[in-house]
Amino acid sequence: MWHPFKLCAGSVPRRLALVSVALFAAGLLWFVGTHCSPYAGGADSSGYLNEARLLLAGRIGYAPPQIAGLSEPGWPSVAHQPLGFVYRSDLGLMTPIYPVGLPLHLVLAAKMVGLDHAMVLVSLLCVVAAGGLSVATGRLLGLPQSWALAGGVTLLLSPLFLFMVGQPMSDALAMVWVCAACYFSLRARDGWAWAFPAGFAVVVAVLVRPTNLLVMLPVAVALGFRWKAWLALALAGAPGAAFLAWYNLQLYGKALTTGYGDISDALSPKYVPHNVLHFITWLMVLLSPLVAVASFGLPGLYRRQPFVCRFLLVWVSAFVGFYVWYYCAGDAWWYLRFILPVFPPVIFAGLLVLHHFAGEWVKTRYGRYVCALGIAAGLIWLLMWGRSLNVGDVKRGESVYPESIAWLNANVPANAIVLEMQLSGAAVYHGSQTLVRWDKLGAEHWPQLYAAARASGRPIYAALMEFEVKEGLPGRIPGRWEKVHELRNVSFWRLVGDDLQEPGRVF
Repeated sequence: MWHPFKLCAGSVPRRLALVSVALFAAGLLWFVGTHCSPYAGGADSSGYLNEARLLLAGRIGYAPPQIAGLSEPGWPSVAHQPLGFVYRSDLGLMTPIYPVGLPLHLVLAAKMVGLDHAMVLVSLLCVVAAGGLSVATGRLLGLPQSWALAGGVTLLLSPLFLFMVGQPMSDALAMVWVCAACYFSLRARDGWAWAFPAGFAVVVAVLVRPTNLLVMLPVAVALGFRWKAWLALALAGAPGAAFLAWYNLQLYGKALTTGYGDISDALSPKYVPHNVLHFITWLMVLLSPLVAVASFGLPGLYRRQPFVCRFLLVWVSAFVGFYVWYYCAGDAWWYLRFILPVFPPVIFAGLLVLHHFAGEWVKTRYGRYVCALGIAAGLIWLLMWGRSLNVGDVKRGESVYPESIAWLNANVPANAIVLEMQLSGAAVYHGSQTLVRWDKLGAEHWPQLYAAARASGRPIYAALMEFEVKEGLPGRIPGRWEKVHELRNVSFWRLVGDDLQEPGRVF
């Protein structure tokens, strides 16, 4: 039986290892705790937090606000729809489009620290779970303790992991539950009862992200033909699957659907060449070149470790094989978040290959020096790229959302109508004025809006990001507008002339 802090002989003294692990864990938790953005910001973060608030209130959606003189069919209720929501005309509600898994985690965390700080607690637990599961899974796959610890550190210091765990998004959580499902399914090879937590982990992973159902492929490799384990897996997952079907019926009217709707148009073989190159390039950046390149040598270990190779290859292929077709996956480095669940097996594969070819040599005098230099170089690589990619600046960047809504609440009349788009999700979470999505209005809707506001004595304002100003003023938003305030990259405007013959004049 291995001790969690018993390192390979000759690597470092045990006490120094214990201190090093403790300092690393404390430093990482401090970094995530102080830099994690808990704010309802753009579409994703506001969508998840608004959905969590609805769950806490026992509701499935928001009713659109009312403006006297405006109603369907002439006036589109979708004009009041914030980012992250879809308007259901049959229910008369705006319902969330995002999976319910992360909001459920936020609800549980909110019971302890409040919803405004829930994401920080979820992120801290994510870090602990990711580190523990990666080390434990690495050990099950045959890595020595010190090598498994190195794998855990590589994952936790990956700029992508730190970037995603630092904001209200589901990607890091999705990776954690996929890793949990794989870990428990491996344990189930020695005892079928471990399939119960494996089944629970699978269903939570799917609640967090529906495409995490792909984890069933490596789970199937691990369980093989162990019928007791399959029965335990099904029994553990059934309640969660029933809940998901019920929740989908409530929100979307269908049990087997998601809020994203039909995404078939977003999948095409024409995206594959670019995405393959994009994945390979950024995996070397986000996991260090040595680990990423070494992982391609995994097939060379097949004769020696056939099950381990098969398990890891299926794990990676399941997710990469799906997202390599997805148009969005190759847009930017942080879009590798979709394949974040493959980061642990890629790390395991790279370390298994390195250990196979250099494990004995590392135990020699010069080998230890070279190993120490290699570890230091890998850590420096990850830390430098993390700094270059600004993974610690998410909180500062996202803080503009609550600050902007706070300015509106303090300086704009409560009965005002505020034109927004990028700020719309944050406005629903923090705001008090009536939201109107300027990007959802056609030319025929502006006369109705301005006339209704004039008749009821309601002022009209606009809160716009820089790119919205370029698109809307002048252009799509008619009338004369006066800038009344500017906060970083957000500007605030007041309508001072509603002459529709003026195509959006500003001063």
